[in-house]
Amino acid sequence: MQQSTMRIAILLATYNGEKYLSEQLLSLYNQTYSDWTLYIADDGSTDGTADIVRDFSERYGNIVFHRNSEGKGAMSNFMGLLAEAEADYYMFCDQDDVWLPHKVETTLRKMREIEAENRQRPAVVCSDLKVVDKNLQTIAPSFWEMSEMLPDLLASNFNYLGVHFLATGCTMMINAAAKRIAFPYPPCAFMHDAWLVMKTMKAGGTFGIIGEPLMLYRQHGGNVLGAGDVNHSSLHYKLRHFKVLQEQNKKMYALANYFGYGSWLKFIFYKVMYKWQLRKAGRTGLQ
Repeated sequence: MQQSTMRIAILLATYNGEKYLSEQLLSLYNQTYSDWTLYIADDGSTDGTADIVRDFSERYGNIVFHRNSEGKGAMSNFMGLLAEAEADYYMFCDQDDVWLPHKVETTLRKMREIEAENRQRPAVVCSDLKVVDKNLQTIAPSFWEMSEMLPDLLASNFNYLGVHFLATGCTMMINAAAKRIAFPYPPCAFMHDAWLVMKTMKAGGTFGIIGEPLMLYRQHGGNVLGAGDVNHSSLHYKLRHFKVLQEQNKKMYALANYFGYGSWLKFIFYKVMYKWQLRKAGRTGLQ
């Protein structure tokens, strides 16, 4: 499916990514859908990241590259790129993963399906991922299974969405209508994916869920909350990452409460209820 009238902007934030960046960029240029422009914002890399980007830009030409003189962080980098780019659809890309060849085409097809009734309605499409190690060997065939995700429930109920991520940014496509409601964003918006998903739901937007993995989600020493523990419900995982998970819960609650979520007690209640929903679905849940 090559719909040349559909302009896609792929947004990539980089920082000292020379080790895996070339492999990620090659996977973009091997896509079955090629009508896109790549926007890259580098956050002050001190390695060969900029040289790699320049080399690809000279070879392929459809790259817009900016270098920040000082670190802005992932959220500011991605939102800055989103503000700058002009397109019909926007995708988000990390520097160390690998996109499967049909990722853009499949995601765009789903987006066009859910836009059929009203293209002016904000929309987000997301997919599953395959989790791999630094050498692209499989750790878990489904990130959704590993991370205790019930995407259909999360995409239809803000009470649950407020306590658990729905979409990983690198799987997401948003339409122009979703971009229009994305600005301005509050200080409590700690990551672009969580902000865009919650904002879209509260604006009456729609979601497209693709149940197949469309990319290889690489885990390595630089990942803060990696997937080395395949079972995210395990006691070992929760103890090892207790402080990080606790901080993540605080950030999720602050963002959800920006939209009027309610009390901390309600947040905890739906955390427990989500575990119950997992158990009903035959997942790990209350382990």
